[in-house]
Amino acid sequence: MPERQEFPKQIPYEEGMQIPDGYTLEMRARRGLVIAGAVTFGTMYGLSLIGGVQSISDGNGDFGALVVPLVGPFIALATSDASIDGELGAVLVVDGIAQIGGALMLLGGLLSQKKVLIRNDLASEHVEIVPFATGRGDLGLGIRGTM
Repeated sequence: MPERQEFPKQIPYEEGMQIPDGYTLEMRARRGLVIAGAVTFGTMYGLSLIGGVQSISDGNGDFGALVVPLVGPFIALATSDASIDGELGAVLVVDGIAQIGGALMLLGGLLSQKKVLIRNDLASEHVEIVPFATGRGDLGLGIRGTM
């Protein structure tokens, strides 16, 4: 029995190239940026959230602002006894910068999509995360899929 030749699921697309038979041109999120951003933001915010909840439950509250994503570490730095010159202050600054950097990478990966060629048998079945805006001024992310 002859071996069946397997065609790649996805081919990078370069502007102006001819689309090969059996493939469809689609826009896809930049997966590497999405994953790196989600992991960076999620890890750093998760650690902040744990610290903020612990501070609130201890009754201390100095670091309760850590439960706020992105700006919480900077609020905690400004409202606590931590000094920017001290070790704890440096940790808070790095935490805040890492959260913002991770969120920007995630957003950048979702918004700056790339063109790829997808094999036709796979092109109609995919799920993607897309930004959306409503007429009321609401912004958010949604999940869209086709079968």
